[in-house]
Amino acid sequence: AWLTAIVVLRRRLPLGAGGLAAFAIALLPFNTAWPATSLAAADRYLHLAIPGLAVAFVALPRAGLVAGMLALVPLVLIARERAWSFESSENLWTASLQRDPENAAALGNLAAARAARGDAEAGAGLREVEALLERAVDVARYPQHRWRAAASLADLAERDGRLPRAQEYAARAAQAADEVDPRQPGAFETRLREHLVAARAARRNDDFAAATR
Repeated sequence: AWLTAIVVLRRRLPLGAGGLAAFAIALLPFNTAWPATSLAAADRYLHLAIPGLAVAFVALPRAGLVAGMLALVPLVLIARERAWSFESSENLWTASLQRDPENAAALGNLAAARAARGDAEAGAGLREVEALLERAVDVARYPQHRWRAAASLADLAERDGRLPRAQEYAARAAQAADEVDPRQPGAFETRLREHLVAARAARRNDDFAAATR
C-alpha cells in the first residue's frame, strides 16, 4: 500500500512521494522487510524516518493537511500516556519489559538502575537486583548480555562475602565471554578479563584447582 501511494503520487505530488519514499527507506533495515537483530533495531534509529514523513505531510493539499492535523490529536494523547516511561531509567526499562519480559538487556539495565538507588545496597533491594540479573542470565539470547549479567552477579556476591556464589557466576561469565564473536572489538580483552576474574574468585574460595584451570 505504501509503495502504491508513492507510485500514484510521484507525478501529482512529487514532494509527498519523495517524503513517503524517504520514510520507507529509513525504516527498511529496522522492520520485518529486512529483519534486524534487537541490538540493531534500537528505537533511536526509527527517528531517522520522521523527517521524510514530515516532508510528505507538508506536501499535502489544504484538505489533506487539515485531515492530517486532526489525526495528530489522538497521537498526541497516546504520546502523553506514554510519557511516564521516559521519566526515569526504571520506568523506561519496566515499560520495555512489559512488552518483552525476556529482554535480557532491559533486565540488566533495570537492575543497574535499581542498584544505583541507595536502598538497593542490602535486604529486599539487593535481592530484587539479583533476581533481575539472574533472569537476564537465564533468558539472554546474546552472549554479551549473559556475561554482563553474570559478571554483575559475581561482583555482588563477592562484595557480600558469598564466595561460592561469586565463583559460580564468575565462571558463567567467563563461559559466556568465550561465546562472544571473536571478530567484535574488544572480544579478546573481554575473555581475558573474565577468565582472570573467575580465577581470582576461585582462589578466594580456596578452589585452587579451578583457579589453575
